[in-house]
Amino acid sequence: MNTFSSIKELFTALNREANLLSEMFKKRKSVKNFQYDYALDLVESNDNRIKFLLDREVIRQNGNNLEIDDLFLQFFEKVLNANEEINTSYINENIEKIKQNID
Repeated sequence: MNTFSSIKELFTALNREANLLSEMFKKRKSVKNFQYDYALDLVESNDNRIKFLLDREVIRQNGNNLEIDDLFLQFFEKVLNANEEINTSYINENIEKIKQNID
């Protein structure tokens, strides 16, 4: 495993691959897998850019599919407050608030 040598290198890599990582993040909960060929289109057919992210474990490859590594995925979800886990008590609480506002 290679690591980033500095925070600047990390930010540069994330910025350079913002389109790819953004699409992967949006589709992280999708039933369909994120295909390597689609990722290749997003990095201007430059296979080395995908390999760079794989080498630094930003993304993982499983056969012909790619996914964001759990560490980065958790970081993105936490920073963006985008964790989509919903519990029933949260839903019930909001339904009660709606009913009160309707009344």
